Amino acid sequence: MTTTKPVAGVSYNSEPFLLGVLADLVKAGKVSQWYLVHHDPDTDSKKPHWHLLLFPTSAVNPFALATLFDEVDPTNEKPLRFLPTPETQGRCLSVPDWLFYAVHDPDYLASKGLSRSVHYSRDAVRACDPDELSQRWASIPPVRLGRQALTARAVGMVREGKGWTDILLALGAEIARDPVLLGFLREVCECAHQNAEAASALLRELTPPEKPASSTGRNSLFPDVPDDVLRAVGLLDDFGIPDDLV
Repeated sequence: MTTTKPVAGVSYNSEPFLLGVLADLVKAGKVSQWYLVHHDPDTDSKKPHWHLLLFPTSAVNPFALATLFDEVDPTNEKPLRFLPTPETQGRCLSVPDWLFYAVHDPDYLASKGLSRSVHYSRDAVRACDPDELSQRWASIPPVRLGRQALTARAVGMVREGKGWTDILLALGAEIARDPVLLGFLREVCECAHQNAEAASALLRELTPPEKPASSTGRNSLFPDVPDDVLRAVGLLDDFGIPDDLV
């Protein structure tokens, strides 16, 4: 299998070895650009690692390319390696996807139903050509959250005891595009802060434990709230009203 598209993957190489291989690839004209970021252990990995994106100058076999990164490890009989990421994992289908994941952008992660405990600045991403990387960042529009992610974030803020004003300041530009979602989130927020018992009843109505939300999105309290919003609320584990409201 060969490809001319950027090759993404995870590297467990030492930094000097990794940078040396990258320099050799650029010098040999096999790669025109590379992006690199170091990640500490997190919820998805127990080992420190590098995320690497290579821009080949011609068609390459990603797994053949990866063999160039095999590094002798004196503490282990297996070499330290670069492992190409299969596209089926869905993380690096585009360069913007790779960059947003590289820094663990909270909005991007939320839009994919992911979360990470460690986040990185854009300066943490290194490149063979830093100017090209800066131009790339400048050309990428901000992540636009979907209904599920917006609902999850807003209800999460309610759990933290945040008020409607806080939610508007954080998410107003996004939720203002969706009047139904705007009204729904305001009702949840105001209900939680005025009457904890009523708020609990509201959430039970939206996510009944015995059966999933109806296919039409109909419920007695919010008949116009679509299914994806109801599912977003249902995705929150052990939703509870903040302690100071009970």
